[in-house]
Amino acid sequence: MTTRSRQIGNQSWDNETEFELARQETLDAVRKLLDRRLSLLDRLPTYRAEIGVVAGAAGYAAEIFCNTGRKIHIQQVYFSKPSVQITMRLIKASTLSTGGTSTDSAVVPLDSRSAISSSARVKLFTGAPTAGTAIGDVFEEVVGTGDVLWEEFGHLLSNRPLTLHGEDNEALAVNVSGAVTIVGYIEFSEEPA
Repeated sequence: MTTRSRQIGNQSWDNETEFELARQETLDAVRKLLDRRLSLLDRLPTYRAEIGVVAGAAGYAAEIFCNTGRKIHIQQVYFSKPSVQITMRLIKASTLSTGGTSTDSAVVPLDSRSAISSSARVKLFTGAPTAGTAIGDVFEEVVGTGDVLWEEFGHLLSNRPLTLHGEDNEALAVNVSGAVTIVGYIEFSEEPA
């Protein structure tokens, strides 16, 4: 009778029972890490800001950032059915935009008993500002009039939330390729830096 060797990573076993024990220990360790990570995120106050804007031209349609001494973790960005087909980009920037015509979106806590009020600002632009200095695109997609865009950050063990540091003036911008009406939201948590 031939014994089949089993392997996890660079470790191998010839005994099936020892392999199953090692496999179970590995799974338990992964579950503990996932539970720990989820419990850390669950303790942070989480907020949503509605994005409903008529962007007059190509450029920033929205921008989120926070105060010095704080950091925010972007968890979800959602948009549905733009008024025209556009290319939408999520741009992480190392400086904030300047100028433009904007209003602030309300930042709403998902748990009304959250002890910390948010320092985040979400600007909605009807007149595009001068863009901040881009670190890079974290998402780019052509979005049609019947499409839904939903991007999640930090919901898998190997995936981290998109983090913006207030003292570094970091921002996340929603950039559109032309005049459009967009509706959606940005969900995020916030904590001291």
